[in-house]
Amino acid sequence: MTTRGQWVAQGSCLLCGQVFAFDPSECAPHPWPPHDGPLAPICRPCITEVVNPERRRRGLPVYPILPGAYLDQ
Repeated sequence: MTTRGQWVAQGSCLLCGQVFAFDPSECAPHPWPPHDGPLAPICRPCITEVVNPERRRRGLPVYPILPGAYLDQ
């Protein structure tokens, strides 16, 4: 589906299971196990409150939240 000239998908967050709308080309995906498996979407709250803090703790680069990645922006 498109809205305002961008693609929009709907899916369940890999971590919390919440259904959310996102632009698949901008949303931060995460590999589904195994670590080289297919990419799955992660909702904004899980990226900001779970994934990025853990990546900082491990010294890894954080996933940026790009403008327009989530339909609620």
